[in-house]
Amino acid sequence: MNPHLLSQKRENELVTVVDLHRELLGIGIPGSAGIVVRGDAFEVVGEGRVAIYDDRKHGCCWYYWLEPGRSFDLRGRRPRP
Repeated sequence: MNPHLLSQKRENELVTVVDLHRELLGIGIPGSAGIVVRGDAFEVVGEGRVAIYDDRKHGCCWYYWLEPGRSFDLRGRRPRP
């Protein structure tokens, strides 16, 4: 995890870590957001969004954002519908 992602301007910091350890999933959590983990999933809570680093290109970035209220399947490594 990468706490304080936006306030410390560390959006790209986890890209290198996940690139070197492709079995890992990076989760960047800014101070205005959090996640609640239940079993094999988590939900984004708070006012901010959470960055997901999965070692795949998403447009121009190596991460994508999950908005508050969205859920993520940790086992399947993908957002839930």
